[in-house]
Amino acid sequence: MLSHSPKNIAILGAGAAGTALFINLIDHIIQIGNSTNFKITVIEKTGIFGPGLAYSTQLDNNLLNTPAFDLGIIHGYKTHFWSWVVENESLWQAHCQKPIFYERNTPLPRKLYGFYLQTMFHNAKKKAAKAGILIKLMADEAVDIIKNQQGYNLYFKINPPQDFDIICCCLGLGKKTRYPHLSQQSNYFAFPGEDELHFSTIPKTAKVAILGARLSAIDSILLLAKNKHNGEIYSISRTATMPNVISKHVKYPRHYLNKSYLLALTKNGENFLTLKQLAMLIKKEYRYYEKKNLKLKSLLIANKKPIVKFRYDIIKVNNKIRSWQAALYATNDVVNLIWRLLAPEAKQVIGKYYMRLFQSQRIAMPLCNAKKIYQLYRNKKLSFHNDHAHIEHANNKFFITMRNKNLSISVDYLIDAAGLTQSIAESSNQFIKNLVSYGLATPDQFDFISINPDTMQAINNKSLSENIYVLGGLTQGTYIASNLMESIVELSQNIIRNIIQT
Repeated sequence: MLSHSPKNIAILGAGAAGTALFINLIDHIIQIGNSTNFKITVIEKTGIFGPGLAYSTQLDNNLLNTPAFDLGIIHGYKTHFWSWVVENESLWQAHCQKPIFYERNTPLPRKLYGFYLQTMFHNAKKKAAKAGILIKLMADEAVDIIKNQQGYNLYFKINPPQDFDIICCCLGLGKKTRYPHLSQQSNYFAFPGEDELHFSTIPKTAKVAILGARLSAIDSILLLAKNKHNGEIYSISRTATMPNVISKHVKYPRHYLNKSYLLALTKNGENFLTLKQLAMLIKKEYRYYEKKNLKLKSLLIANKKPIVKFRYDIIKVNNKIRSWQAALYATNDVVNLIWRLLAPEAKQVIGKYYMRLFQSQRIAMPLCNAKKIYQLYRNKKLSFHNDHAHIEHANNKFFITMRNKNLSISVDYLIDAAGLTQSIAESSNQFIKNLVSYGLATPDQFDFISINPDTMQAINNKSLSENIYVLGGLTQGTYIASNLMESIVELSQNIIRNIIQT
């Protein structure tokens, strides 16, 4: 540790994870009455503290896929976001492009949640200043880290190096770009990101290809539709399968997929949870709510006609609450526990074969958006294609060769909406790569940062890296739901306890 006081803490990244840690750390420091013993520096490369990439959209029609009543950023106050929405309507309505009509169980704009995070961040900063906690915000990016005898020396893109006692890494791995050489083309767009406001520059009759079929891709299609796009839109993804559809966010109590049942089944974690046991619990939960047996295989195998399933989903959920879906959403508080109880080989099987399908079931598309997507398909303005072999660029056009249909598509614009990077190897973040290459952190079996699940400290060759903590998407190998806000808020407490006790 550095010899001087106060403790010098660096929080790298001020998206959802960094903001949750910052806010709850300040609350805890004030609560214990030890304000003068801490200095907190928050480093965010965009200079916008709070929303991060996930909630930085400026568009009202990009909707949350998570219930508003689960998104509170204050520990112990899960419904805080919903309370804030109700109590501060005049504040946030002025921030939106048009009036937002809201109900407790209906999807709210992602932009609104980003504004909430930004507001809460700056409220916490004011609270810290009033309490005498030293706060510094840096619009910069950490690019390197050197361990010294006292602590760590961080190097930045813009600012000179600085010494810190404690490093809290709340960074994301970044956007996935399968074709980085194409990203320099003027008719290439990345989504989500800084390019979304430039979608209006795409000619309305242009042919557009969108890579991906998850929520970022859905938002891209809807953004084109909002701009009254009349040209052909090609949705290209691995399976051409749309996310599941949801009408209202309702959570039901679970009878089998709950903490007490899981711990009893595994003798308080002494035994591993097997895939067979997990399948049994899912089937029992389904039978309890739907009053019929679940053909689990039908959920785990990609539908040969995805558009048929998509239409069926829309009809099935139209203004209805699906009890199984409500039960699935209610597992947020035990998803991480289930993952920790599974044997390593079981995790490997799930990660390799079933994770994408599980996510499409669990991370659903709001019904209002699903209807718009299906209408575009019915009007023959949108088509779905599964996978592609390669993409070339020539004469200001993209030429996409499909693997399965021996088909080539020529488009004027390419939107890369494949989502976020899913491994350290794919990441373009130099700081994360250096953290690993210097031996300060070790990749886990899924190529995320290996951490101690109780302290959130980075693991370096089976030992703990002193005072390096990790929170958010980088911990997905240990905590599968590491991007869920309620998970982030809960896990931030592990870091805060260690910082206070250090």
